[in-house]
Amino acid sequence: IADRVKHHITEAGMALYMQQEAESVKTTYVQDLLDMHDKYLQLVVSCFQDSQLFHKALKDAFEVFVNKDIGKTQTAELLSTFSDQILKKSGEKMSEKEVEDTLERLVRLFTFLSDKDVFAEAYRKQL
Repeated sequence: IADRVKHHITEAGMALYMQQEAESVKTTYVQDLLDMHDKYLQLVVSCFQDSQLFHKALKDAFEVFVNKDIGKTQTAELLSTFSDQILKKSGEKMSEKEVEDTLERLVRLFTFLSDKDVFAEAYRKQL
């Protein structure tokens, strides 16, 4: 069953990836990834009793599409830009708790990146 769950999540993620690949503006991709991860994490926790086998399936599925480049832009760069926007601009629009929750969710996505140095380099350039 875990393999089927992994396959389903991978297909959903690849559909999101293909949708973003076709669009010229990538502003919602990271938020869509965060929402997708929340949805499937909740599924693993509630329907599969927080099983480590299903957590691994979730992790493996996300690693497939999170590490794909969107056009000429790497997901790590998009995560970096999104993080920067949250830290610099969302303080006015979001409460401190909302900012903290969003950053925690971003860290979960960050763990799926295979090339974390790209994120660090992109974020350094934004400072």
